[in-house]
Amino acid sequence: MKQLKSAVLMLFVFALAISSCKKDKGDDASSDPSFSAKVAGTTKTSMNAPVAMHYASEKTLQIMGQFSGGSGISIMVQEPKVGTFNVGSDEVMVSYLANTSTSGNYMGVSGNVKITEWSSSRVKGTFEFTGEVLGGGPTMVISEGKFDAKVSSM
Repeated sequence: MKQLKSAVLMLFVFALAISSCKKDKGDDASSDPSFSAKVAGTTKTSMNAPVAMHYASEKTLQIMGQFSGGSGISIMVQEPKVGTFNVGSDEVMVSYLANTSTSGNYMGVSGNVKITEWSSSRVKGTFEFTGEVLGGGPTMVISEGKFDAKVSSM
């Protein structure tokens, strides 16, 4: 499980790096993509449009939002659908990357992710979780999280 968490963390860091480029707004003006959350009581909003990747062959959805200073949140859901998923279960994994050092990486140990809209082109929902530093240690509360992202399939 530790190797899986390390692999997910590396994927998250890579995805944040490639998602930091500005994206053109499309013609879909029904709602702009967004990603926000309260991190330890401070509201953070994504600098760029969030990234949502559907890995169809793996039946996995990953949603990522990047905040200023390089911090960000990654949400991975197995077999995505409208519904509520418990953090820490086999079907969902969440993490908060506070900085580029491993001491600022928090893996979700409790909480939930709720998908309110799911299609091949868009995902919307909410989340909240308590994260623990990898290897044990301090915790951080992520609350009032919201996402609305365009989905890309791989």
